[in-house]
Amino acid sequence: MSQAILSRDSESDHTFSPVVERRTPRLNEVENRVREALANSPIQAHRQLRVEQTGETLFLHGRLESFYYKQLAQEIVRSICRNVQVVNEISVD
Repeated sequence: MSQAILSRDSESDHTFSPVVERRTPRLNEVENRVREALANSPIQAHRQLRVEQTGETLFLHGRLESFYYKQLAQEIVRSICRNVQVVNEISVD
C-alpha cells in the first residue's frame, strides 16, 4: 500500500513536495511507539508534539517552553528509535 507523504524539498527549508513511498509495518510501528511514548510523558507539553516519519527519518515538530524539555523529548524518541535518524525541529519559546 502506497501513501503520499510530505517531505522536505532539498532546495528550501520551507517548501514541501509530495513524495510517494511505501510504508512498511516496521516504520509505522516506530512512529506509533514514539507517539505513544510522548503521549505518556509526565511533561504535558510533550503530548502536544507532532511526529512525522519519512523513510528512515523521524521529524519532531512543535513548541516547548525550555531547551531542557526539548532535549527530554529527543531522548525519549532516541530511546525508541535506535536505527532511525531523528531530526528535532521543536522550537523553544
